[in-house]
Formats: sequence, structure tokens, C-alpha cells
Amino acid sequence: MEVILQKSVDNLGESGEIVNVTPGYARNYLFPKKIAIKATPSNIALVKRQQSMLKTFEAKAKKECEELA
Repeated sequence: MEVILQKSVDNLGESGEIVNVTPGYARNYLFPKKIAIKATPSNIALVKRQQSMLKTFEAKAKKECEELA
């Protein structure tokens, strides 16, 4: 089963990665603790949009910090 990690998990992956896990692990551990969501096409698109917005925000913040320095 493919899931998208919402938080980084040791020995599994970083936040935003799509990883393949057993259905039981996803259903009993990752989903209840809100560590991962199911990798559907709409969820994948949502995560990609969030990552692009985060990169834009980080670039803007870096530029402002460089101007202050």
C-alpha cells in the first residue's frame, strides 16, 4: 500500500515522500497517529502544491534575511 508521509519516520522516510508499506502497518499505526495519508491522485496533487508553496515561502524568507544582513 502506498502512503504519503506527513511526518518523518525513522527507517521509513521523510515528510512528503511516497512510501510503500504493508496495509496493516498503515491502518493500525500510521493512519491513526496521522503520520501518513493514503496516496491517491488528489492527495498527491495536494502534497505537491503544499511543497511548492513551502519552497516559495522559504525562498522569500531567505531573500528577506539576506537583505537585512
